[in-house]
Amino acid sequence: MPEVNLPRRIILSRKGVDDAAGGFASPILNGSQLFSLPIPDCGTGITYDDLQFADGRGGVGKLVTDLSKDEKLARCEVHLDPDLRSSIVSRSAFQPAFGQCGNEQTHLEKKGVRREPGQEPNDLFLFFGYFRPAKINDKGRWEYVENRKFHIIHAWLQLGEIHKINAPDQKWGSHPHGIPSFLVKTDQQRRSMKKQNNTIYTPRKHLTFWPNIPGYGTFTSFDCEDFGHPLRLTDPSSRLRSKWKLPMFFYQELSHIGKKNPTWEKREEEQHCNVTHRGYGQEFVFEMPQSQEDREKVLSWLSSLPFVG
Repeated sequence: MPEVNLPRRIILSRKGVDDAAGGFASPILNGSQLFSLPIPDCGTGITYDDLQFADGRGGVGKLVTDLSKDEKLARCEVHLDPDLRSSIVSRSAFQPAFGQCGNEQTHLEKKGVRREPGQEPNDLFLFFGYFRPAKINDKGRWEYVENRKFHIIHAWLQLGEIHKINAPDQKWGSHPHGIPSFLVKTDQQRRSMKKQNNTIYTPRKHLTFWPNIPGYGTFTSFDCEDFGHPLRLTDPSSRLRSKWKLPMFFYQELSHIGKKNPTWEKREEEQHCNVTHRGYGQEFVFEMPQSQEDREKVLSWLSSLPFVG
């Protein structure tokens, strides 16, 4: 295999509404289209009512009201992060970005996701979230159509620049880590000045390992009936969305889950592994292996993901 500039790390990064943040799942629209919904926040000036579907239509507020069964939620401001689709809200300028702070930012830094002397950042964030199939019923309301629950990869960002945000910065527009929002501000106020770590990550122009693909974007197409779909993390044989089916190279190599997690299982005959993660970790860091054989396996898996140029 010719030398390929693979990312030094792959981070499975949990983002979007779930049971703890929002209290419901992002929808798989009509069984095939992923639509990740941001968590509620305050102080951003963007509400669920302001969001737009991929085709530019409004109505996201109604979707959120129907799925959450909370009449007030549509008018709630949101934590639009990662912000990777320019058309998700009307605006005059767009800067793709992802922000992190607090304990999870400290975890990323400890795992090497930071700027090193003489080394350009190139770590790859693969954002995943909690999804359920949804459709409009006969009464014109959105509803979940099945009790199937998935963790699905819905977006990517390959790191280009790292920005430390120590005060409100207007150049980031409405990004919650640039304002900062209520959630960000609350976390940082709990910390001494020396330990404040509000950070914004921006992407490279193109993927280093696939140069014709942008360095950021969203995955939109997903087949609920394809049990081997590459964006799917949840094991099809499990009722727990947190039980994952992963390529074998991930075995015991994800931070926050760790080598000693008793749920790690090797499935040698099927060339994959299983693990059940517990707790509310957001950033699961995988260090790129050094052996050529394992690097080829990682590249093969990355090539199976439906990146769109």
